[in-house]
Amino acid sequence: MNKLILVLIICWLALFTQCSYDQIAPNTELSPLQKGGGGETIVFGNNLSFPVIWSDGATKVLRGTYGVPNFTGKYLTVDGINWYLQQDEFNVWQAENLLVSAAAGPQVVVDSFDWGDNLESKDWSIGSVLRTEVVLFKNLGTTEWPTMLGFTMQLLYGKGTSEMWGTNTATYQSTKSTVYSGCARLTIQKMIQPKGVVQNAIWNPGLGIWEGQDAATVLFNGGVWEAADGSGYYSAEINIPGKIIYGYNWKTRDMNAGAGTYRLTFSLDGMNGTGHPTIALNTFFLDGISGIIPTKGTGGIPTFDYSNNLTYIDINLKASGRSAN
Repeated sequence: MNKLILVLIICWLALFTQCSYDQIAPNTELSPLQKGGGGETIVFGNNLSFPVIWSDGATKVLRGTYGVPNFTGKYLTVDGINWYLQQDEFNVWQAENLLVSAAAGPQVVVDSFDWGDNLESKDWSIGSVLRTEVVLFKNLGTTEWPTMLGFTMQLLYGKGTSEMWGTNTATYQSTKSTVYSGCARLTIQKMIQPKGVVQNAIWNPGLGIWEGQDAATVLFNGGVWEAADGSGYYSAEINIPGKIIYGYNWKTRDMNAGAGTYRLTFSLDGMNGTGHPTIALNTFFLDGISGIIPTKGTGGIPTFDYSNNLTYIDINLKASGRSAN
C-alpha cells in the first residue's frame, strides 16, 4: 500500500475516534461515570445552573468559579446546537450565587415554597421509598434583589435516575433564585387524626417536633447542619438540572409506625428562642408574601405555620396493598 495513503487512513481514523468521543449520537445514553487511571470510578458533581441565595451565610461547595466556565468535555448535538453534559470533568460552569447573612443583611423572605410533586399527587403505601424534595424560591428583579445570571438547561435523555441534562452555554438573567438556609430541618412524625382533620398539636421549636394529644411517634428529626457522610441525614444538593434542592429518601418499609397520617415538617432552627450552634437565622416565611406552589393531586395537604416559621405537609400512608380510607 502507498505510504501516503496509509498515513491518510491513520489520520482519518484518529480524527473519527476523537469525534465519536466528543460528540454523542442523539438518544445515546452515555454513562456519566468516568474511569480513573487505577480503574476506580470517579463521579463529577453537577454544576449550579440556577441562581441561589445563601440566606444564612452557609454555603454548599460548587464546581468551578463564577464567570469562568469551561466547555471542553462531552456534548450532545441537537438540531445543530451543542449541549454540554453535566457530570463531566471538562464541562464546568456556575450560575450566579449571592452570600448574605443576619449580620450583613438583607433579611431573606421566601416568596414561594415547593413540596415535591410525588407527596402531593397521591397516597402511598408502606414499603414505598418517598423522595421528600423541597425547594425555596426568592423573586428577583427589584432594587434590593436584582436579577441573577443562570445557564440555559435542557433534558437530553433518560428518565428519573438515568436523566442527563446539559447546557448550550447560553446565559440569561433570571427573575427567580432558589434559597439555601443552613438552618433547615426535616421532621417526620406520626399523627393521630386522619389527613385533612385538624390535629391537636403544638410545635416545640427547641426539640423540632409536634407535641400534644394528636402528636405521636417521631420517625426522623434532622437539620442540614447535623448531616454527615452517608445516607440517613437531611441535606441539600445540586440536582441534575443544576438547582439547589433539599432532599431525603424516606424508606417507609424500615421507618413507619403503621398505616395512617404522617406530618412532614420543614422548619428553620433559630426561631422563638431556639438557636443554631454556629449560624444566625436570616430566612423567614411571612404571611401575605410566602406561598406554597400548588400541585394537583389527591395526596398530601401542605400548610404554612407562619408564627413558627415552618411549613408542613400531612400525607396518608396506607397499609401495604390496601386502598386509602
